[in-house]
Amino acid sequence: EDIRLQVGRTGVVTPVAELQPVSLAGSVIRHATLHNASEIARRDLRIGDTVVLEKAGEVIPAVLAAVPELRPQNSTPYQYPDRCPACSSVLVRIAGEVAYRCLNPDCPPQISRRLAHFASKSALDIASLGPQRIEQLLQSGLVRHFADIFRLTAEQLISLPRSGEKLAQRLLHGIEEAKTRPLWRLVHGLGIPHVGAETAKELARSWPSMSLLMNADEADFRQCDGIGDIVAASISQFFQNANNRKLVEELEGMGLGSTVVDAVKIIHHERFFGKNFAITGSFAQFTREELKRLIEQRGGTVRAALSGKIDFLLCGENPGSKIEEAQRTNVQIIDAQTLLAWLSGNF
Repeated sequence: EDIRLQVGRTGVVTPVAELQPVSLAGSVIRHATLHNASEIARRDLRIGDTVVLEKAGEVIPAVLAAVPELRPQNSTPYQYPDRCPACSSVLVRIAGEVAYRCLNPDCPPQISRRLAHFASKSALDIASLGPQRIEQLLQSGLVRHFADIFRLTAEQLISLPRSGEKLAQRLLHGIEEAKTRPLWRLVHGLGIPHVGAETAKELARSWPSMSLLMNADEADFRQCDGIGDIVAASISQFFQNANNRKLVEELEGMGLGSTVVDAVKIIHHERFFGKNFAITGSFAQFTREELKRLIEQRGGTVRAALSGKIDFLLCGENPGSKIEEAQRTNVQIIDAQTLLAWLSGNF
């Protein structure tokens, strides 16, 4: 029915298909990813098309192809917009990337999504600060940057619609707790392009303070396990930006990033302690985060990429290319049943 452009927290603009509702694999689908402008052009997808859908990885609805014989006679090729749908800034395609980006850091959806990511469970995990509350704080003018969250007062929060003293105190408590989160969560929460949770953990292991991390250079980042040229350049560019450095210094001054590691009791387990794991595929019994926690609680480390340092590849259903690489490099491959046996001590 339409193609909507969605602006992400890093400025990447993703096209999304708006569909007539259709049942697929147990759920009703109204939206599906179109990936990027190149994919739309390659598959010649047009508004008004009847399309073939799938759930990529059995989760994410995606458009596979159009059905040309069902295409309306007045159909025309889709013209990808050249301006951001949110702030009207010119969209830019960076060399080597397929995505278009809005480079305006003040673009409203970018601000909102950056704050939501910062407060999310995978980053600072700030209780009671979800996307709806963030939107309310943005609309009220109380918050615009990460540091503003830590300046909020009870009086400001109580004055908001649908708020009250109990809700305000709950949020303030969550904000105070966020100051005790380990360094890697702060690094991840900053939203550095190409830096996910595992890369953030690797950075925190190598540079146990934000000051040390900010003053490392691109060549240093390349020495980290799983960090290549693109990611190293992205981290370096982020910390070279004067506004980013000022923000990080401000957060440090508020007490964030002073805890280096998770406050988790490590169980010395000979199968795990000092070993490096990588994970591929999906698991019926566990989420990825649960698997990482089980391994790390027993003294192991979960890394994002395969390398000469990896001892075990934990392989689930529908594994990716890591399994082929592990077979080539003789990394020991284990499955969920083996992991459960090790956890129970049956080895």
